[in-house]
Amino acid sequence: MPYYMSEISRRHSNEFIIMFCDGAGWHKSNKMTIPQNIKIQPMPPYSPELNPAEHIWEFLRENFIGNQKFKNLKEVESSLCKGLISLENDRNRVKSMTGFKWILDSF
Repeated sequence: MPYYMSEISRRHSNEFIIMFCDGAGWHKSNKMTIPQNIKIQPMPPYSPELNPAEHIWEFLRENFIGNQKFKNLKEVESSLCKGLISLENDRNRVKSMTGFKWILDSF
């Protein structure tokens, strides 16, 4: 999680990011340093239907990793990276998948 947040912060250094996180232990470690341009917003427990990341994973499974046979973990990672880069370059698609009313109303 620290590496992920550092990378997101670096790639979007001119933006302020609100990162919605569920209750996973790695999302709330006391050892984690949160970059200044990121705010962690915890989600209610047991509410996957509110989690915008679920739609991202669904997209990745359907378009990049689902129903495929990979030779090794490196191939899985490569396919996931292609999917994540495609999403990073298509903000409108991400907004359509994650722009829940409760998120958009908070701005």
